[in-house]
Amino acid sequence: MNRIVKKIELKHKGKNFIITHSYQNGSTSTIVEDSSGVEYPRQSRIFLREKAKQLGLYENGYLYNDGIEVDTHTYFRNIHKITPSGLKQGGILNNSDLYNVFKCGNSGGMRKSNTTNSLLIISDHTKSLYDDRWEEDVLYYTGMGQTGDQSLEFMQNKTLNESGKNGITVYLFEVFNAGEYTFRGEIKLVKNPFQEEQNDADGNSRRVWIFPLKLKTVEKEVRLKDLKNIIEKRENKIRKLSDEQLIKNIANSRKVSSKRNVETTTYERNQHVVEYAKRRAKGKCELCEEEAPFLTKDKQPYLEVHHIQWLSNGGEDSITNVAALCPNCHRKMHALDLEIDKSKLNEKVKGDFND
Repeated sequence: MNRIVKKIELKHKGKNFIITHSYQNGSTSTIVEDSSGVEYPRQSRIFLREKAKQLGLYENGYLYNDGIEVDTHTYFRNIHKITPSGLKQGGILNNSDLYNVFKCGNSGGMRKSNTTNSLLIISDHTKSLYDDRWEEDVLYYTGMGQTGDQSLEFMQNKTLNESGKNGITVYLFEVFNAGEYTFRGEIKLVKNPFQEEQNDADGNSRRVWIFPLKLKTVEKEVRLKDLKNIIEKRENKIRKLSDEQLIKNIANSRKVSSKRNVETTTYERNQHVVEYAKRRAKGKCELCEEEAPFLTKDKQPYLEVHHIQWLSNGGEDSITNVAALCPNCHRKMHALDLEIDKSKLNEKVKGDFND
C-alpha cells in the first residue's frame, strides 16, 4: 500500500506547530515539530494531536499519496480508521495498536472484545518456556490459565471452543520480538480441543487444553531471523534449569518436532532434549570420545546435538535419538551416516537411558 501522509498546522501557546500524520501497511505514526523543525516529545505529541482533533483541524490539512496531493479528506479519514478487516498479513502492531484497532484488553494471550466481536489469540514466543507449536499448517495453541488444571469452560477457553457457532471472529498474532505483534490473519478451530500434560507457572504438572487452529488464508512465511531469535531465547532459559526440572519437562514434552515455513522448512527442536544431551556428554564427543574442541563464549564445551535417525526420515526428537558430537564427527554423520557409528551411538544413549 502507498504511504498516506497528512500535514496540519496548529497554533498553541504562541507557537506554530506542524503535525505530520502518516499511515502505511496497517501502522500509523505522528510527528509534531515547531516551525524550526524541532521535534517534540511523546507527551506533547499526544496532547497536540488530541487538541487538533478537538478543533477539527484534520478537516483543514493536506493529503499526499506518494508526494502527489489528493483533493479529498474523506479518503484519508476512511483509510486512517484501521479496522480488523483492513489489517495486512505480516503487518507489525504494538500493544496500543491492538487496543485501538480491536478495543480489547491490553494484556494476556487471549483477548476478547465485545465492541468488535473478536477474539485475539497471541502466541508470544518471547515469554513462555513452553511454546505453542506448529505442525504443518496447524497451530496447537495452549489455552488460558497459568496454574492448576485448565477448564474448557473458563473465560476465553470457552469463547474459542464455541467460536464455530458464537459468531465471534478469531485473529492470530505472533510475537517474535518483545513488543512487536505480527498479524498472521483470521483463524478457525479445525479439530476438537484435547488435553495434554504440561507444567504450570509454578513448575507443577497439570492438564491443559490444546486448541488446533488454522489460518483461513495461506500462511505467510516466517522470517528466518525471527525463528532463530526465539530459539536462542528458549535455549538461554532452558540452560538455567536444574537437572531435575529438565527431566521433568522432557517427560511432559511431545516426541514430534514442530515445523514452520520459512525460507526453507526448518525443525524447531525440543531444546530440553538438546540441553540434556550436552549434559550427558560431560564435555566429550559421544562418538570419538574426545574432549570438545573449544569452549563457547559462555564457557560451555562446544558440542553439536545430532539426531541419530534424522528428523527428516521420521526420527524422534527424544533423548534416546540424539547424541552430542564434536563438529568433525557431526559432519561425518551427515556425510557418511555409517551403520557402525549409528550402532555405537544408539548403544551409548540407550544404555545411559536404561541406567
